[in-house]
Amino acid sequence: MQDTLIFVYQGESTKVYSVRRVLLAVAVSALLLAAIRVVALPGYSQAWSTTLDGSIVDMDVGGKIAAVTGDKLYIIQGDGSHIDVGLDYTPVAVSVQGDTVAVASQDRVYLYADDGSLQRSFSVSGVEDVAVTPSLIVLATTGGVYAYTYDGSQQWAATSTGGVDVVAATAGAVYAANSKVYKLSTDGTVEWDVSMGSAVKDLYPVSSDSVLVATEGSIALIKSGAVTWKEDFSTAMKTVALCDGIVVAYGSGHVYGLSLSDGSTLWTDTASGSPVKVRCSPKTVYVALSDTVVKYEKLAGVTVTSEPSGATVYIDGVTRGKTPLTISLPPGSHRVKLVYKTFTISDTFTLEPGASVTLHYTFNGTLIVTTKPPKSRVRINGKCMGFTPVRVELRPGTYDLWVINGPLSFRRNIRIEPGRVLNISVVFNGTLIVETRPEGIPVKVDGSDAGKTPVRMEVEPGPHHVVINFKNRTIIRTLNIEPGGYGRVFIQFNSTLTVDITPPDAQVYLDGKLLAAAKFGKPLKLDPGQHVVLAYCGGHTYRRILELGAGQDALVRAVFNLSLKVDSVPQRVDVYVNGSKKGSTPLTLLLPAGRYLVELRYGGENVSRLVDLEKCGDRSLTVIFNSTIRIETFPSGVPVSVDGNQVGTSPIIVKVPVGRHVVGARWLFLDKRKTVDVDTGGAMVKFEFWEPFAALGASIGAVVLLLVFILLARREGGYSSKPLGAYSEVRPARPPPPRRRRREEEEWESGEDWDEW
Repeated sequence: MQDTLIFVYQGESTKVYSVRRVLLAVAVSALLLAAIRVVALPGYSQAWSTTLDGSIVDMDVGGKIAAVTGDKLYIIQGDGSHIDVGLDYTPVAVSVQGDTVAVASQDRVYLYADDGSLQRSFSVSGVEDVAVTPSLIVLATTGGVYAYTYDGSQQWAATSTGGVDVVAATAGAVYAANSKVYKLSTDGTVEWDVSMGSAVKDLYPVSSDSVLVATEGSIALIKSGAVTWKEDFSTAMKTVALCDGIVVAYGSGHVYGLSLSDGSTLWTDTASGSPVKVRCSPKTVYVALSDTVVKYEKLAGVTVTSEPSGATVYIDGVTRGKTPLTISLPPGSHRVKLVYKTFTISDTFTLEPGASVTLHYTFNGTLIVTTKPPKSRVRINGKCMGFTPVRVELRPGTYDLWVINGPLSFRRNIRIEPGRVLNISVVFNGTLIVETRPEGIPVKVDGSDAGKTPVRMEVEPGPHHVVINFKNRTIIRTLNIEPGGYGRVFIQFNSTLTVDITPPDAQVYLDGKLLAAAKFGKPLKLDPGQHVVLAYCGGHTYRRILELGAGQDALVRAVFNLSLKVDSVPQRVDVYVNGSKKGSTPLTLLLPAGRYLVELRYGGENVSRLVDLEKCGDRSLTVIFNSTIRIETFPSGVPVSVDGNQVGTSPIIVKVPVGRHVVGARWLFLDKRKTVDVDTGGAMVKFEFWEPFAALGASIGAVVLLLVFILLARREGGYSSKPLGAYSEVRPARPPPPRRRRREEEEWESGEDWDEW
């Protein structure tokens, strides 16, 4: 027969199977299944069996498997191979504990290492059975129960039981039986005994206070010296063990599975061969039948799922159903194949005894790529897959599909679904390019979002509508793309600059050109780049350099500070601008262009002025606080002047600024002046002219006195030709007393008596 190779694609790997090897594996599997039916054990599968030379006398499991026939000791390995040790005595029982194998004859006990070498032996009479614990070798003899240490020293003896046939031991208890079952402590004290009514064939310790018992016609559980349950059978029971929570008992031609809690039968099956002993380890059962030791392993649970579900499942070449599928399989290596439509997945897996495994498989998907024109190169995730038309199976997932035809290309992310076919048909048409300044502006092509500029995309031949929205501006372009041709849209958005300069009569230059005031505050469209704004106002200069990008909006706002000089008469008057005190006159203020309320407060008088600083240039404000001077003279009607200016004749009230003034009055040849400080309460100035009246009065007085003197002279003697001085009788006038003369002079100077005079 030709050895044909079968290639199975699974994921990214391919497995190769030989048809001859596959058929051989199927045949072996069939033989194993047949062997399982020879010695059936429900829930378990046969791992191996080994046939020994001669009938098996006894078998035990304790890390190693040991069995004895009439003349040999067999130490069996985990794979069924064994070491044969020839015996020059007739064995009656065997027990295993770790690396120690104890074999008993009727009069002696032999201790072997796990390699079959004899370590030591010691003599004991009437041995029927042997059990080994980590520290003791316990013997059932015709005289009772005996315990020895590993060096052959007797530890204790319990003879009250009488002769016993079967013994079993754990680290915490010893069980022995004839027609009774005894529990002994590890120092040989009998703690309880239970009569079974017939000879005990096998003991299997469950714990330090409970034991399974097999008699000729029953299986029982004894706990704390009492029978918990007992099940009778029509067949003679040979051996019993507790395997993974189930009581497994063998009788002639039958095997039973019983509940540990109540002894009820869980399952039963037939068994060929003569049962000798059943013993267990986790997930494993060992059965000695006649001349064969068989190892059974607990079946494993397998759940097979797939995406998509509904795939047909083949395990070891046998159809088992469709996914999702849960079955039990023997431990070991298995082959699985799943078939869904045209897709196949093959795999191998290994099961441990009693394990529960879930196998999940995802079917590949199929990608079919066709193009117009054909012969276009196809790349998937950068890997070349050939020229269209292309059909390829891919694992489910997302892929980068790139189809190239000369200068044209088609690129898209695609999603491969399990067990599905994805058809991609590519028509190479034209290329649309949309660019803007600035970049990054959203673009819609034929009503669909195309991304942000710059955009380069392939489109079908024909008209296409490009819509660009930028800052509330919508630009629409329609292009007709030829097959394999290009269409380009380039939009450069101008920059906008708003210049807002106050006051409006300032001279503003934009890039060296005078900007009309009417354009202040209005957006100006400019090309992107550098722009210079220069403004002049009343000797002040403002300069701003801007670098405008495409589509950028900018604002230049400047308010010039204008000079306002505030003065007053008098000075040192408090100045308030919009209610805020700024200082005292004289004062120069720099204020932004605008309208202000300027208030000067002096004494109890306030003067307010509304000042408009809305034009370039300096402004001044002078406030004169006025008052009055009342001018009186004596005599009245005298011309008066203020600060050298004639203002009228007295009496008069003259309005003057607050401050220091010089008041003058001129009468006849007399000129008088006075300096006066005038405040807001006014002032009064008086001038009195006494000098002319005093001269006139003195002249008139002299004339009068002369006339009086003459008249008196004539009355006394008439006229004489002699001079007056010739008259000796004429006496000179007596001068007034000094005090009186002084008082008269003062009165004359003061003018107090002028009116009377």
